[in-house]
Amino acid sequence: HSTSVSFASQYHADAYYLFRSLCKLSSKELQADIIDESSTTKPVRLFNNLTPTDPTELNSKILSLELILAAMDYCGEAFMSSKFLYLVQHYLCVSLLRNCVSNHTQVAFLSQKIFLVLVYKFKGHLKQDIEVFMSNVFFRVLESQNSSFKQKALVLESLRSLCRDPVLLTQIFLNYDCDFDGMNLYKDIVHMLTKLGGKATSTPNHVKREAEQEFELSLAAMECLVTILRAFLKALGLPAGVDTESNAESAGARIRGML
Repeated sequence: HSTSVSFASQYHADAYYLFRSLCKLSSKELQADIIDESSTTKPVRLFNNLTPTDPTELNSKILSLELILAAMDYCGEAFMSSKFLYLVQHYLCVSLLRNCVSNHTQVAFLSQKIFLVLVYKFKGHLKQDIEVFMSNVFFRVLESQNSSFKQKALVLESLRSLCRDPVLLTQIFLNYDCDFDGMNLYKDIVHMLTKLGGKATSTPNHVKREAEQEFELSLAAMECLVTILRAFLKALGLPAGVDTESNAESAGARIRGML
């Protein structure tokens, strides 16, 4: 694709090839993230740190993701052109799908932050990509019994950020739930949070540490639902109650302190 690309200036060309190189660099698999697909007897537990990782490779991946995040945060109109959209769809999205389920918390955290930027800035161009991402990363992590506490906590943090914006939630409902060919994305988000919110009382757990973590996740999910309601109330100019999001005693704040 790149061999037939023409650019408006040398700056555009440099930005294109640099961004592509960063996406490729961020896509390189770390040793701890390589999954033995031949094993069908033992489920793979995400965020498993048993396999050592080369610190240089890990730092290289983290740096590439940080630079990509900075580029996406401050990108201009040039990134909305077909040339750069091609990179976002065929290089960046592929990288994010891999890195959001990385065994390294910082890699997964940065990848999800980049995804949130894509949702805000590129949702009109990445409708199917966002749908795939939500199904294969967010919902899969929250539903899987093999997902760790940290992985579920990261996903809840990302959902909390999405749920704060009533305009974005409305656009998600209109673009997906109201589309006969699309998934019920808004409904699935609410259903997933509701399901997770009830787990603390519905699933007995005799291990104290796991029970505490499950309760924190359950409470954080319920706080996300409250965030949705409060966002729409504020958008309608109605009293939204006391905003407890910044409260250090909230489950979300405690989870953010653990990450």
